[in-house]
Amino acid sequence: MKIDLLEADKPAAAAPASLTPAHILAEAAADVPAAPGAPVLPGIVPLVPALNHAADANDLVEFAGDLFFPIYPQLAGVYTPDHRRRIADRLAPVMKKYNVDLGALGPEIMLAVALVPLIVPTVAAIRAGRAADNAPAKAGAPDPVDPGAAVLSEKFPGLNG
Repeated sequence: MKIDLLEADKPAAAAPASLTPAHILAEAAADVPAAPGAPVLPGIVPLVPALNHAADANDLVEFAGDLFFPIYPQLAGVYTPDHRRRIADRLAPVMKKYNVDLGALGPEIMLAVALVPLIVPTVAAIRAGRAADNAPAKAGAPDPVDPGAAVLSEKFPGLNG
């Protein structure tokens, strides 16, 4: 078998027109619907739909309300639908400025859903525990560290000091 080294240096035959990258991209772009407001560039296939910051801002504000109103019902009167709409309208340009994508924050949002409802009960439990620790001992109540201390101090008054 004879190998011609000069044959290996020859350029490959041109690909058929239907297999060129530009043609493949153009065909793919025709199959992908453009996102509302997304610029249409010939030969460029948008891989991800354009972000809708206004809708995302509204969703975020409504989500926060749905999350906090059951915990703090009095907030529903403060954050009326009109106030929430105005907040969302002001939040959308900020989200656009920092290119915030709520879809990319899925795990973080689900963490908030799990943790936020536990904030108030956690604070209440800590306060109750601190109050119990700081409450003055009632006269005659057993010592929480050594319940038998009250009995011993009655029988042996000299042990107290």
